[in-house]
Amino acid sequence: MKNRCEQLLQLPKILDDRGNLSFIEAQRHIPFKIERPYFGLYVPPGIWAQEQGFSSGSVCLVFASLPYDESDYIRDFDNYKKFVDDHR
Repeated sequence: MKNRCEQLLQLPKILDDRGNLSFIEAQRHIPFKIERPYFGLYVPPGIWAQEQGFSSGSVCLVFASLPYDESDYIRDFDNYKKFVDDHR
């Protein structure tokens, strides 16, 4: 998961203790470590999200508010920054 969605709400949940999530809202970077498998983190539309520091065999389950639609995703960070600048 290295993306930003326009409409989709996400709830990533790391199913073991071997990974971190990182978020960027506009220009503010927010690192977040999920230390317990029973925690998740609400990610509203418009936030850049990516996993970091995962060990081999780690699993990240993402609960989503809508079915998958590739056109809702921005997967390139430079395109994300342009999108944010254009919508300020």
